[in-house]
Amino acid sequence: YVFCFANSTPRHVNIRFKNPSSWAACLLLGLEAINSSKNPDDDDVDRTENFIKGTKYCERAFKLNNRNAAAANALFDIFVQRGEKRVALKLAERTIQFAETVALFGAGQIHAAFLAQLNNSTSEATRFYAAALKSNTKNPIASIGLAQQQFKAGVIHASNSQG
Repeated sequence: YVFCFANSTPRHVNIRFKNPSSWAACLLLGLEAINSSKNPDDDDVDRTENFIKGTKYCERAFKLNNRNAAAANALFDIFVQRGEKRVALKLAERTIQFAETVALFGAGQIHAAFLAQLNNSTSEATRFYAAALKSNTKNPIASIGLAQQQFKAGVIHASNSQG
């Protein structure tokens, strides 16, 4: 059962679920709580509580459906922050493998490229950024990431020209 209540400000909607047992409900609750944790108007205690709550809901959503690319994508940053790169890589791979949208596929490729960069693997990072850029030619993160890797590999050179 889903019950939604909106308060008087249209930019903030509180979502309440009674015993969320579906992965979709858990994912929505998790994303809402993580997004709320970024509100600069809230105090640090509330922001921390929202982040922890959101993380737990996203983890629960992934446990309920480990083929859900959106849940894997949401958890990626959390595991990178924890320093768990191996788990983060598995989440990026899940995002790529089970992506239902081009945007989600590109996000997984960018996440995998980021981890390759952390491991100083220019060729892998280049491959992942190129795949992300191929899926969306207007993706600025993929464009910049690919250019960084090409520069690092000596494929493109810095210019001293002043235009």
